[in-house]
Amino acid sequence: MRVRHRTQGRRSALFVAGLAVGAIPGVVTAQDHVADGTPAILSETAPQATPLTLPGGDRSDAPAIGTGSLALPRGDVIGFRNDSVLPSAKRAVNGVTVAARSRPEFDPSGIQLGSFTLFPALTARGGYDSNVYVQQDGVSDAYGILRADVALKSNWGRNALSFDGYVNERAYSKFVTESGITYRGRVRSRYDIAEDSAISADVQHERAFVRRGGTGDLILTRQPVRYMLTSGQLSGTKEFGHLTTQLTGFAGRYNYEDAERPTGEPVDQQYRDYSLYRGSAEFGYRTGAGPIFFLSTTGEVRRFRLQRGPILRDADGIEVLGGVSSEITPLLRGRLGLGYIYADFKDPNIESRGALGFQADLDYLVTELTTVKFSAQRYFQNVAAAVSPAALATEFDIGVDHELLRNVILSTSLSYRQSRYVILDTTSKGYGLEGGVRWLVSKHLRADASASYRNRKGNGEILGIPATRTFNQLQATFGFTITP
Repeated sequence: MRVRHRTQGRRSALFVAGLAVGAIPGVVTAQDHVADGTPAILSETAPQATPLTLPGGDRSDAPAIGTGSLALPRGDVIGFRNDSVLPSAKRAVNGVTVAARSRPEFDPSGIQLGSFTLFPALTARGGYDSNVYVQQDGVSDAYGILRADVALKSNWGRNALSFDGYVNERAYSKFVTESGITYRGRVRSRYDIAEDSAISADVQHERAFVRRGGTGDLILTRQPVRYMLTSGQLSGTKEFGHLTTQLTGFAGRYNYEDAERPTGEPVDQQYRDYSLYRGSAEFGYRTGAGPIFFLSTTGEVRRFRLQRGPILRDADGIEVLGGVSSEITPLLRGRLGLGYIYADFKDPNIESRGALGFQADLDYLVTELTTVKFSAQRYFQNVAAAVSPAALATEFDIGVDHELLRNVILSTSLSYRQSRYVILDTTSKGYGLEGGVRWLVSKHLRADASASYRNRKGNGEILGIPATRTFNQLQATFGFTITP
């Protein structure tokens, strides 16, 4: 039975309150969401964002925090194993992907402020959603988005410092429960100790929505669940000839806002608040200008603020991976790892779990005009259920970027998500297909359009209530971005 929601005919005004300084350039747009998972052993999933297009930056989506599965920097996006800590002279590779290619005649020049460059941007977007509440018998609506981005980056020969952020408002025409403001702010730095060693530090704060219908989403609420995340990360890298080492520490605090059921009954979300601590050590052996063979170990501790419900949800995790990264071949670069993941649940009545672990984030340069992208990961995902401590999540993505013209880029992608919930006989599977085009009109104007399809199927119950939802969803968006 479809749940009925109160609607309002008036349109919510699109209003941007200001610019947050220090975030990952990006915005939670029509796909405002916490992605189905971050590449981590045990973690609440982190937002996926569309980064602000900056000169030479990768325009693809990437995890904002957590254990990043790509050793090469993917634009202005931080990952747990992002090699942004490496001295800049060590990061050059042959060839370039379509998304990361520099286009001086179309890339924003920015505003020079002494030894810094400022990149502001304003984006307006409209869209259509065929299934707003991601139910089997859904309702459709149109929406608008207004977003402001800012990034301030140093131009120093050594060391680096950047501040970036965004504020985004999404407004639906009829179902205003889906409207809201999100923001993110971040400070990022790198200190080059020597040519072969560096230290980096990152601090960020954000407000985001949990995406409806994600494989970790088990609660049907009147509004998307909101949460705040404050996190910090410290990394150090040192090279000893062909041997490379990297140590990384991360700490984050997740705080959820209470929600309501579609009938108006309150839903306490405080049981979801928790702290996440993670440490990683990675060792690699560089074979000249070729690939790096690596071995990494990551440990993770998850502690909830309140112990509510029938089980203790605290857990520790470990991941061990070995593989190859950097320039695997002249046309293939990225990261490919295989190993083992293990979760130790602190509830004495829940057995520990182990599984095959893998991470892949690869770019294949088919031609100078076409890039194929592939990513895959497996991890224990935190879920919105007081009776399950986690789900074993498996994800695959494959996409193609093609440069039709110098300033026209076509993109398409396929995705697959699966979650198997611990101690519950419940499984959720999701599929997605997306296609889009980006038109770089000039240095100061760019337009884009996209269409996507999403499907989710599941089975199982929690306390007699269906734990997963089956739905189909179509979305289409069009927008433009203005930069000075």
